[in-house]
Amino acid sequence: MKNRLFNSLNLAESVSDKFRIKRLISNVYRMRLLTCLFIFYGVWVGVVNRFSRLFSPLPSFKRGWYLWAYFLLIIINLVFLMAFRRDVSYYTKNMKRVFTYENIILLYSCMSMSWGSVVSVADGGNYSFFMPFMISMLSCGVMCLIGRANRHVPFIFSSSVLFFILPFFSVSGENPKDHLFYLLVFIPIAYVASTMVYKSFCSNYEANELLEKSKEMLEHETVRNREINKQLLDANLMLKKLLSIDELTGISNRRGLQNFIDISLEKAEEESVWLSVIMMDVDFFKSFNDGYGHTAGDETLRTIAREISSLATGEAELVARYGGEEFIYVSFGTGIKDIFAIARTIMDRVSSLEIPHEFSKICRFITISLGGYSREVSCKDDVEHCIEKADKALYNAKENGRNRFCYYTG
Repeated sequence: MKNRLFNSLNLAESVSDKFRIKRLISNVYRMRLLTCLFIFYGVWVGVVNRFSRLFSPLPSFKRGWYLWAYFLLIIINLVFLMAFRRDVSYYTKNMKRVFTYENIILLYSCMSMSWGSVVSVADGGNYSFFMPFMISMLSCGVMCLIGRANRHVPFIFSSSVLFFILPFFSVSGENPKDHLFYLLVFIPIAYVASTMVYKSFCSNYEANELLEKSKEMLEHETVRNREINKQLLDANLMLKKLLSIDELTGISNRRGLQNFIDISLEKAEEESVWLSVIMMDVDFFKSFNDGYGHTAGDETLRTIAREISSLATGEAELVARYGGEEFIYVSFGTGIKDIFAIARTIMDRVSSLEIPHEFSKICRFITISLGGYSREVSCKDDVEHCIEKADKALYNAKENGRNRFCYYTG
């Protein structure tokens, strides 16, 4: 797969639009640097030529024309520098514009290399070394990223110009075979260097693409895992809530009561806080179940649970089913003065339901017995002690005739 992707980057017909855009963006920055370097090179050579004899053009190539050639180099690069002065987003606005500027870069390479061909053969002092030609070919070949299909164009074009005009500028005593040898060695080296730079760019592009895809996959997995974790958390909270809810009555069960106590003690931060507990038991409920049936008994428990749980409106109070026909009311922050009023309200609420109970020994309606206790608590043991005392008070209420509230006094 990696080899197929790499090969596709070198075939013009297989190159993706995204790759061409990336290549053009890189070329824009490279062109800016290259044109500035050539402008500096042209100015430097022109100044040296003006004040020294370091460069001696052939008699057939007058000195004035020689300087004009470097002036032309400066003009060409200034024109192309202006062409690539805009923000990179301008060149990648659409694929038609991308294609146009790819051809402009190809044209620039052909012109720069051809300029090097002409000036090299006219430079009498450095004729054997073809310095301008080598500089322009190597610079353009390495700096300009041209695809495999067109990479040979500037090399063939500039080399053809050089070989065509070389015989017209031959110097007596020079060996043309030496010039040919230099060219046959240098041109392949420049072409190979250009190919290696381009392949390096392709490899970097491929690596970045794989990195971006890996990053996208990682981000996708992260989001997916976050969603899964949220779903699991919600499911756990729902499960915890379901485990804390009594299935029959829909109010808290003993597990929910314990969670409520733990949370309330944590909020108290180990400081003492008043706690009131009221234990409740439906009077003669076994007789009710035997006489009216378990379905009616279940409905009665649900009705009583809804009625007394509506009293627990604050965050610091809770009504829970303690077991069977027993209920418990707990309230943090309330003391002895409040517990009697709360107990009276509970009894009145249950009595107002007027649920028939012809099997009761004390009343023709459902009644309830209550036992309560209040004290300061700071830990679970204190809470358990409070519940235990309230349960004893409930026992006293049953022993003393039911349908009443008893407060534990010791």
